[in-house]
Amino acid sequence: MLNKTNSNNSDARSADGVSLLISILMRFPQIGTVQFDSKYRLLTLNFMVAQTVSTADLESLKKSIAAHLKAYHFVIGKTPILLKITTKQPYEKFCMLSIVRDIATLSKGEINLLSTLLAENFRECLILDGSEFAPEFVDDVEFPDEMIDSMFEVVRAQRAVSSLTAMRENGQVLVFKK
Repeated sequence: MLNKTNSNNSDARSADGVSLLISILMRFPQIGTVQFDSKYRLLTLNFMVAQTVSTADLESLKKSIAAHLKAYHFVIGKTPILLKITTKQPYEKFCMLSIVRDIATLSKGEINLLSTLLAENFRECLILDGSEFAPEFVDDVEFPDEMIDSMFEVVRAQRAVSSLTAMRENGQVLVFKK
């Protein structure tokens, strides 16, 4: 009987993590994928850009993002445990920017700031889901901003059992366990 209870608890914890990732992707179409590392309690937001970005521009962008986040964290009075910004350009005309943050201090407001910065910097080059469904869905439902922050609180308070990766494809969010 104890195993069944533990199984139900782990299913509920996984469901909370899945709900958080789905909510982030539905609310922020600028984000290509989200990964949750349950062992280290980290969330990775991946933004994809359909252009080659010079090394100098990447460094400038990283510094700009870091400066904006530093100001944001100063205003809200939280110091991030981990903030890591990396980029990869595995193909010509494709760049992926990854921002790794600790789940303990990350908020919906910070994700909003990051999404806005990337949208402003890359305008039409930021890769979004080809489906028109996701942005309309968010507008129609009037996605409550407090919902994501409350999901963060739930996930922070529990010990997740598995790492998760979520991506958007053709208007649907797919979530995978690692």
